[in-house]
Amino acid sequence: MCAFGKYQRWNLIIVYDAIGTLADVVGGELNEPKYIKILMTLLFAKWQQLSNSEKDIFPLLECFTSITHALGSGFSQISQPVFQRCLDIIQIQLLAKVDPVLAGFRLTKNLDLLLQCCMDDGADICQSAFSLLGDLARVCPIHLSPRLPDFLNVAA
Repeated sequence: MCAFGKYQRWNLIIVYDAIGTLADVVGGELNEPKYIKILMTLLFAKWQQLSNSEKDIFPLLECFTSITHALGSGFSQISQPVFQRCLDIIQIQLLAKVDPVLAGFRLTKNLDLLLQCCMDDGADICQSAFSLLGDLARVCPIHLSPRLPDFLNVAA
């Protein structure tokens, strides 16, 4: 944890990876208030320092993915702001691809946004979008029902 205060950009990416690997390996054992406080205080501080347009936010998001799986409900304290910021980043990037001038404006329908990502030309974007779609289908399938035929057509 001392590395957060000392390491610069490249080494922080390695620290994020190490924390993500730790979370993957120890899993639910990490879901203890003392560990959550240590990890999330530092990670969330870095999260708040980064702007939505900085590429360094993506390694941190990958770290959050591993931590989310390990902590389960322990991550719920910050899940809403993380989820909302992820949506904001996706919206800005999609708008920037279509019209860079409008990139400052916000799209409103999350399912439409997810569907657009599922149809993106970038394989990494499609893979992430379908991964999110799978997670949503597992956790809250009822919310997908309005656009389910569209998602199935894209998946097929």
